[in-house]
Order: sequence, then structure tokens, then C-alpha cells
Amino acid sequence: MSLRSLGICIKLVLLFIVLIFGKTNGALAADPAQELPASPTAEASPNSDAVESPTATVQEKTNSKTGDDEVIVVKKSPKAKRVHLEPSREEHPFGVELALLTEPFPSLWGINLSYNIIQWVRVTVGYGSFSATDALSNYKATFTTIDANVKGFLAPWTFAPFLSLGYTHVSATITGVGTGVGGLTGAGSSPFYGFGFDWQTHGGFNLGFEYQLTSIDHTAIGLPGFYLGWFF
Repeated sequence: MSLRSLGICIKLVLLFIVLIFGKTNGALAADPAQELPASPTAEASPNSDAVESPTATVQEKTNSKTGDDEVIVVKKSPKAKRVHLEPSREEHPFGVELALLTEPFPSLWGINLSYNIIQWVRVTVGYGSFSATDALSNYKATFTTIDANVKGFLAPWTFAPFLSLGYTHVSATITGVGTGVGGLTGAGSSPFYGFGFDWQTHGGFNLGFEYQLTSIDHTAIGLPGFYLGWFF
């Protein structure tokens, strides 16, 4: 092969290479942007313009000025649960109670007015009465009791134990001749103390049990009792 023929062959090979690379570059220039696969989390149903999640809502909206689609993320606020934080005794502080064998103490029955100063403390004043008779000595007495006491609750629950401390005054109307019943011959005053359980609902209903102990005219008296009431 002569040098002339060899040169012609080399020129043909170079021309072929130039044509191949030129065609490839033209294809890339015609389509410079290639689509990327969409994220699985960004896909939405073709019939839906909003995607909801537990914490946010993604909405698609078209801008009226530019005509472009906009994505709006609306955050959801957690739903607030209604919790009854206010204690029951502070919700309804004023109360009226009917009592049996206690409050006022000592008595067979009584009526009381109460006030819850705070959830832990209640003050009460009461009026009651009871009678005593002695057929052998023709003795009859009617006793009237007035007292005031303070209850200290040991827990901030609707049903809570308490300790109480108070002062009572008992006066008597006596007929007949006798030495008295149980050592009570006239009138007397004395402090008393006790313990029990009290239940006051958020609606105002009140129910309680207590045991009171005192000493009048050197005579120890202890009685269990119940009371039922309503607070406003």
C-alpha cells in the first residue's frame, strides 16, 4: 500500500469518528433535562389534591397569577383532652349537711353549714338535739348542742380520710328529780376530736362517716356517725 492510500484511509477513519461524536453531542443538547424518578412519599392519587398525615395535611393549589402549582403544608395541632383539674371541694365550697349521731357532737340528729376554705380544709358549724330519760327517778332532759369544727383532709381526692378538731357546747332543759343520765346534769363545753372519711363529688353530693370523742363534766363520750349533704 502506498503512502497516498494510507493517508486516505486515516482521513476516512478520523472523519467517521468526528461524525459519531457529533451525533451523540447533538442528542444530548436536544434533551438537556432528564426526568428523575419521583419519591415514593411524594406521590399522590391522581384524583386527590391533598395528602393527609397524622401531623400535617399537604394541599396542592394553583397560583392564579403565575399559573404554577403550589404545595401548601398545613400543620395539625393535637386535640386537647378535657381534664378535670379543679378539685371537687373547691368547685363547690358551700354546703348543707344532715347528720345522725354526730355533727354537732354529741347529738342524735343535727344540721350543719360547711365551707371548704381550700381542697384540704373545711370548717363547719352545727346545731343538734337529743333527749335522755330515767323512769326510776322521773328524770327527763332535752339537750341542745352547738359546735364548730375544722376538718383537715389527708389527700386531695374526692373520697379522702380526714382528722377533725372542734369545740362543742351542750345545754339541757331538765324536768323531774334525778342525778342525771351518764353524768350530764346541766350544761357543759368541751373540745373534741375525731377522724373519718368524706366523699364529695364534682357535682356537689357529699357523704361522710366519722368517729368523734370528747369529755363533758369528766364523762368520756365517743360516738360514730354519718352525714349526708350537698355543696354548691
